[in-house]
Formats: sequence, structure tokens, C-alpha cells
Amino acid sequence: MTDKTERKAPGRKNTSAAEVRKDIRFYLRPTKAVNEQYAADKLSELPGETQDHMRQFSLAGLALAEVDSRLPAVLASMLKPGVTGTEIEAVLRAFLSMDLSLQPHVVKSEESSKTIGSARNLRNLLPD
Repeated sequence: MTDKTERKAPGRKNTSAAEVRKDIRFYLRPTKAVNEQYAADKLSELPGETQDHMRQFSLAGLALAEVDSRLPAVLASMLKPGVTGTEIEAVLRAFLSMDLSLQPHVVKSEESSKTIGSARNLRNLLPD
């Protein structure tokens, strides 16, 4: 990961305006992990720019971490052929049904109320 750099955004209509960006790079290891092979295969099937999808996936992982910091790693470990959306939904429901006040890393502050609010918002988005 590199520090913030100021660069012109490629492919933008207004190329004279510079924007601050954070360059984040990582490598998938498809020969070492089943979930990374699955991710590599899925990424190659997606239409559009891979970097746009990766940005969205990273932001989604950060949003899930607002619910519970363990959630992104748990869901990532589930990625493999044969895992159904129903199984992933069951894990989400399990996390959402936990009493967030019992988690040792929860800090009682304005930030923690935002985290709990995020969990409630996610809970409201899932079907019963």
C-alpha cells in the first residue's frame, strides 16, 4: 500500500482537475487458497473494469466490519464453489442476531452508536 498521491484521474472528461487517491494493491494467490481461486475466477467473469469492482468490494468489506470486525474474514473464508447465498445469508443473520454490547472490542462512544446503527440498517435490509 502506498501513501496518498495526487494524480489526474485517467479516462475522466475533466482531466485538468487532480484528485487525491490512495493506491492500494494486493495479489490473489489462487494456487494457495480455494477462496482466492474462486475470487480470481469470478473477477475474470465480471464485466467492466476490475479496479472498479475491487473498490466496491473493499468498501463493502469495510461496511461489514462496521457490523462486526470479524465478518469480512468469515465471509471471505466461505468463498468457494458450492457455497450458496442462503449459507452466506445465514452467517449474516447469525452476526446480526448477536448482542453487540457483549463484544469486548465495542467502545461506548459516538462511534459505537454508529456501528450499532449500521448493524440495524443491515438487519433491516435482509429479508425475513
